Amino acid sequence: MLFDIRLVAWSGVSAAIGWTALTFLSVMDPSSPGITREFAEYTMSGKILIGAQVEHVISILLVTIVSAAVVNAYQRDSLTGLRKKRDFVEAFKRRVPNRIRTEDTALISIRIEDWHALANENKSAANTAMKEVAAAVLRAPVPHILAGKYESDTLILWKRCAEDDTAFQHHLELLKRSADEEIASKKVAVKIGAARLEHSGEATLRNLERALDFAADQDHKVQIFDPEFEAWITRRNELISKIETAAEDDLLVVQHQPIIDMMTNRLAGTEALVRLKGEDGSFISPAEFIPLAEKTGAIDRIGAHVLETASRDLVRMRQHGLDDSDFVSVNVAPQQIQTWTRLESCVANALALGINLKLEVTESSAAQGEGTQAKLDRLRECGAKLAIDDFGTGYSSLERLGDLPFDTLKIDIAFTRKIETEAGYAMIDAIVRMAKASGMDVIIEGIEDA
Repeated sequence: MLFDIRLVAWSGVSAAIGWTALTFLSVMDPSSPGITREFAEYTMSGKILIGAQVEHVISILLVTIVSAAVVNAYQRDSLTGLRKKRDFVEAFKRRVPNRIRTEDTALISIRIEDWHALANENKSAANTAMKEVAAAVLRAPVPHILAGKYESDTLILWKRCAEDDTAFQHHLELLKRSADEEIASKKVAVKIGAARLEHSGEATLRNLERALDFAADQDHKVQIFDPEFEAWITRRNELISKIETAAEDDLLVVQHQPIIDMMTNRLAGTEALVRLKGEDGSFISPAEFIPLAEKTGAIDRIGAHVLETASRDLVRMRQHGLDDSDFVSVNVAPQQIQTWTRLESCVANALALGINLKLEVTESSAAQGEGTQAKLDRLRECGAKLAIDDFGTGYSSLERLGDLPFDTLKIDIAFTRKIETEAGYAMIDAIVRMAKASGMDVIIEGIEDA
């Protein structure tokens, strides 16, 4: 167990003061409640010498150790031994004023990407990854001033840093490389955000979160805060505001991408894709607004709107000659499965229209525990088909295919782009064969030429 030397010292001082006060009280008023007659007689007999009696020294040491252990357990993260978020932030804000002008320091956040998905599949592996990352970053040549566990998937360091941004960036990249090497076997990696010390602790912490958000948004692996992020932050906030009421304001457009049966060269179904209207009438990329919708919770309303619209579209397309056997495929976000009630209702309404409905779920969503599996089974029982989306980009392995409750497997476009290489072709061939053996049909994304 790690102990802060100041914590032990203060615990000892507190214990000594308490013992001294109790002794003084017993001498002055032996009838005081809570003080035994034996204790009063002992202290008044002249046998006690504060600081010299062995019994008292041992008692003070015991109280010190117990007090330190209790406070230590409250302040320290049990997994990594680092400060918990609240204790880190308080200590940082308290010590910032003395550091602002004396040296160059920065806050650094280290986040394990997809840690929650890994934890849902294998909590032990996720915890081991976190401990290994903590050990790796604490071994860095430049010592830290403070270190803490900021979120379940994120560590935070306060360290001295180079004044030059290029040198600082290089240091962060070395830090990332060291952490990535520790957890390479877990198939996860870290993302790093950093912010130089500002005029206050609050401002520095805010900049740090913006740096990490910007890194996530732009798919950067290492990002130092830049004041120019303000324009991005403004746009991001405006987009969040737009997303919140997009369905009510008629800003969502559902388009249908055809899915072709390669054996017959005919339409087998469509995938419903949502687009968000911008101020100038152009469309905002789903890659930009969907992650924000997931973070804010608006994805539940957007997902319901897409499902209802796509179902009505398929009914109209049938009236214009679309085959009754053709299906419509709709993406379902993890949050929709978690909130559940709205999703279950929308699926029931769609199936009541008599359409063939296929719901696309990412493999990381499907691995979120027995509760998720039960809900997916419930959707299948209602009559919906399930497709596992983006297979091969997460944590599922080929051996688990037969255990997943899916009717269709979608091979990610990342594999399709490599199909002309011998290794890429072999990989797709293996996935297709395994899927067929598990009773699934296969959709390959991104086929655009012969």
